[in-house]
Amino acid sequence: MRRFLLLILCVLLASAPLVAQGSDNLETVYTNKAMKAYVVKDFSGAIQYLEQVLQVNPGNAQANKLLALCYYNRAEQYFAKGEAQMAQEQLDQLFTYDPENAKGKALAAKIQRALAPKVVVQPRQEYVAPPPPPQPVAPQQIVIQAPAQGEGSEAMLQGFLASLDRSNKDAGAAQRYSDSLRAVEQQRMVDMLKNSAQEGAASSQNTILIVSGIVAGLVLIVVLIIVVVVRSSLKSSQKFQQQNQEVIQQLLLTAATSAMHGQNGGAPQLLLAGPGGSTPGQQASTDAQVVSSAENKLESHDDKERADAVEKVAAEIAAAPTSPGNIAKLEKLKVLLDDSSNRVRANTAFVLFKYYPDLALKTLGNMVESGSKRMAASAIWSLGEINTREAFEILKSPSIDKSDEIITHNLLTSARKIQQKASFAMSDEEKLHLVELIESLEN
Repeated sequence: MRRFLLLILCVLLASAPLVAQGSDNLETVYTNKAMKAYVVKDFSGAIQYLEQVLQVNPGNAQANKLLALCYYNRAEQYFAKGEAQMAQEQLDQLFTYDPENAKGKALAAKIQRALAPKVVVQPRQEYVAPPPPPQPVAPQQIVIQAPAQGEGSEAMLQGFLASLDRSNKDAGAAQRYSDSLRAVEQQRMVDMLKNSAQEGAASSQNTILIVSGIVAGLVLIVVLIIVVVVRSSLKSSQKFQQQNQEVIQQLLLTAATSAMHGQNGGAPQLLLAGPGGSTPGQQASTDAQVVSSAENKLESHDDKERADAVEKVAAEIAAAPTSPGNIAKLEKLKVLLDDSSNRVRANTAFVLFKYYPDLALKTLGNMVESGSKRMAASAIWSLGEINTREAFEILKSPSIDKSDEIITHNLLTSARKIQQKASFAMSDEEKLHLVELIESLEN
């Protein structure tokens, strides 16, 4: 019996590290899935994976932080769709993970304003009370008094005529009151009809303005789409022409290199005659002049010519990097790392990264820290093209001025290039930092 208990105890002790290791692996798997879901803006999926991470390790600070970001983005989505109550529920979840989240508090204030009841004050319509009716007049009785003794029939007739006159006056007063009441009611009806007509005219005018605004907006959208399509077509055409020029330049450089190898005792090369019937020797001489022209433009006084010459000389060096002539060209390019033009310096650093990576990265880092916005913008662009961990570390520098529009655009473009196709294996912390950087630049 004792041996059996010892055997069970040994099995439990041996399996304990495996359980712990399985928990660590499970935590990493769920974290990676959550990161992938967040990058593609699947915030609901990311929340599910992150809750599973917290079940495995409740103290995972990275999972808590990313959960807060997920709930904030979902709140923004609901608020943009006009669902303020749903947005408030998402913020309530956010504050359970990050109670001091500044962006969440700002959005909460907007939501509270949207949820506040709106009081519509209707304009008061004054009521004009009709004039009070006159007191009813009791009908007058025609009293024919008997003449006193000694009075004749003439006195009787005068009394009758006086009573009749009073009756006629009372009937005229009642008729005048009825006419005035009827006139007041008619005037009220006319006023109501006028008000209804004015309200209808105002409503029609508002409808016309709204329809005109919608039509103008649609026309503007169509014009913008046409402009974007035309610009895209022009850029595609320019890019196609540039690629053709680069291909032609590369062919000329290859032909020139082949011709020089044939003259120096290398393997014989077959060069076809040109359209004018030129000989191989004449064709090689022409190609050599093209190479010499690109190299000579490295010393041009025009910044654009020097920058273009750097790219052309780089193509020549790539064809035969170990040849003595190209090694000399590399030394000439090193001098341009101190050029006054931001484009020349950035292009040169990008070209030399293949041969002198430390020197190139040091130059680009100095450009970022130089205080010149144009230098920093060009360096950021080249760092995105280099796309290495060292380049990414420079892009994370807090001294980069993100208030400049060109710097912000180049930094966002470089960060997206690294996110879409990084040339190095990124850690979870680096992925999260990259996501936060892109999100801050997009906002």
